[in-house]
Amino acid sequence: MENVLIKAKLAGTAGKGEIEALASELGMAGSMDKKVKVMSWGEKQRVALIRALVQPFEWLLLDEPFSHLDPANREKACAAIGRETARRKAGLIVTCLDENRWFDYTVTVRV
Repeated sequence: MENVLIKAKLAGTAGKGEIEALASELGMAGSMDKKVKVMSWGEKQRVALIRALVQPFEWLLLDEPFSHLDPANREKACAAIGRETARRKAGLIVTCLDENRWFDYTVTVRV
């Protein structure tokens, strides 16, 4: 929590209540004060998403954002990402190795 909160305060964006609400939404309410070294990969991934979503952005670039998430947590993360990008009228770029049907993309590039 401290790591996410410091970054948000420096950027002048989200307060502790907003971060806690997002953490709760992503199933991280009881894990935000854990040390990173004892977090699972999925917990680390969700903290990284929380950290990204509480920053100011016009474009959100996510590289393999769901790689360590189970389907239920992926759905929660997609809902939060979709809501925040829509609220900010921001663009979204996602890279992934899997077939990606999680968002309604305007453009899809396959390399």
